[in-house]
Amino acid sequence: MIKSNPEQSALSDDLAAKFLSENGPIVSGKVLWGTLGFRSAAAFRQAKAQGRLGLPVFSIPNRRGTFAYAADVADWLKNLAKEAE
Repeated sequence: MIKSNPEQSALSDDLAAKFLSENGPIVSGKVLWGTLGFRSAAAFRQAKAQGRLGLPVFSIPNRRGTFAYAADVADWLKNLAKEAE
């Protein structure tokens, strides 16, 4: 079992906080699918249709697109870092 690196955990927390401050409370479009690692909107839509996003997304009435809470995206990023430790 790999031990947790406190320095790496602090870095992932800092990156998550920066993501939240730069993007506001809700993200969509290229910010969302790019942050999740998709090369295109089409790849994102396909993964969404197959239930492979790994975090909750939602729609907003009278708005186009798919949205996610920035906090959920930041948590998803932090979990990736923890899995890589």
